[in-house]
Amino acid sequence: MFMLMLAAACQAQSETMQDQLLLATTERQSGADDDEVVERNARFVRELVTAGFGRPLRLIGTATWNEHYLPLFMAGLYIPEGVARNRAADELTPRRMELVWRNRLLAADRIGRWWQQHFRSQFSRNEDWQRNQPRIEEYVTRLAKASPRHRWVFEYQPDAGTVLYVNGRKVLHFVGADINRALWNIWLGERTSPVFRKNITGKLGL
Repeated sequence: MFMLMLAAACQAQSETMQDQLLLATTERQSGADDDEVVERNARFVRELVTAGFGRPLRLIGTATWNEHYLPLFMAGLYIPEGVARNRAADELTPRRMELVWRNRLLAADRIGRWWQQHFRSQFSRNEDWQRNQPRIEEYVTRLAKASPRHRWVFEYQPDAGTVLYVNGRKVLHFVGADINRALWNIWLGERTSPVFRKNITGKLGL
């Protein structure tokens, strides 16, 4: 038992050091090319123009999501030019999140369990969860079938909800205020890892 506790403590310390190293590495690599930022070999352009957004989008942060001390995916968050990064999580702020899965051979059931668990954790009231559960379970089923081999892009518009594109193809449209709030709170909410949230909303210091 003591050895297991010691191993866990060492792993936690190692994870903290990895987070610090990741920040330094991202800063060094991004300096090599002003047009993109690198997060664990996942590349994110600093600025892009895409249909549906009235202004160019700028990258405000990148982060790695860890599960059981192992990286699950790398992410980059974009908001429109002229919008302060401290408003990135506001429900009236259009935004775009790109995910690059670390393991491109993830089993569908594992992806499905991850989404189910994190959606459920965003509902503190059981009645709210029960009201939204049927639609969320439908979404989770379709998310589990989406290929982790390609980049996932979530684009949010306050009046239209969130659309998921995988390899440039529209896969899913999230509708409903509660569901969209839960979806984005997975990455930007109070229950998210403080390190992930801090990096994804301002790691680049823009």
